Amino acid sequence: MSQGQPARDEVWFEQLYRTHHGAVLAYARRRVADADDVVAEVFSAAWRSRDRVPEPPLPWLYRTAANHVLHAHRARGRRDRLSVRATQLDTSASATDPADGVVARLDTSRRVESAFDRLSTAGSMTRRPAPTTAGWLPGSLPQRCSSWLSSRRSSLRGGTIATTSPAPAR
Repeated sequence: MSQGQPARDEVWFEQLYRTHHGAVLAYARRRVADADDVVAEVFSAAWRSRDRVPEPPLPWLYRTAANHVLHAHRARGRRDRLSVRATQLDTSASATDPADGVVARLDTSRRVESAFDRLSTAGSMTRRPAPTTAGWLPGSLPQRCSSWLSSRRSSLRGGTIATTSPAPAR
């Protein structure tokens, strides 16, 4: 503070506020929806920086208001982008919910269990793997499946479908 300047105390601040509040508020209202917040920030900055506020103070107040308006716009942009990201995350999380995979595996397990139950008849068959139940060696199932698929493919290429089991009796 220079020798010729009056003391920057509460009286100075009240005079500054009464004199320039309306102009700063009008400036902020033209630029943001929450103009009262900008005005509060401007005058709060003026109080904190009271020794550096030049005479006349209005250009400094406008510049400070402009900075707070820019800050408000950046903050709003960040909030909007964050909201969009959160919505996208919610959408993608619900589309690939890990619980859906667990439920599908449990459902498949129950269907396999049910199929084995239907294969066994009142204790005449035990719950053994299908190749063993059919009298095959345990490691032979992949080879048998591959052979069966190969025979079906060759039959389809020739235009006929060969059957390996007899037709049902009528």
